[in-house]
Amino acid sequence: PRDTADGDTSMDAFLANERAGYSQRGLEAASDLKGLLASSPGLEEWGALRAGAHRLKGSGASYGFADVSAAAAELEAAAMRLDADTCTRLLETIEASLRA
Repeated sequence: PRDTADGDTSMDAFLANERAGYSQRGLEAASDLKGLLASSPGLEEWGALRAGAHRLKGSGASYGFADVSAAAAELEAAAMRLDADTCTRLLETIEASLRA
């Protein structure tokens, strides 16, 4: 990879851009999942919440957000238990990690 004027390689810039894009997409996903919880979820919404948590679990570490993957694994389990309070707390944890 080529060095840029500030010492970063073009690959470093590319990876930083990809990470920022993932962070934004993850924040949007977390917001959508919070919306499902706020709507007095039925079984379909709980299933969608679990599926969304599963996607975050699988993708977070790939973009350098191991803490997102860990919280999403807990979120998936909490969604299986229909535990709205824990789901809300974990979604807030995920959002904070993605903003850091």
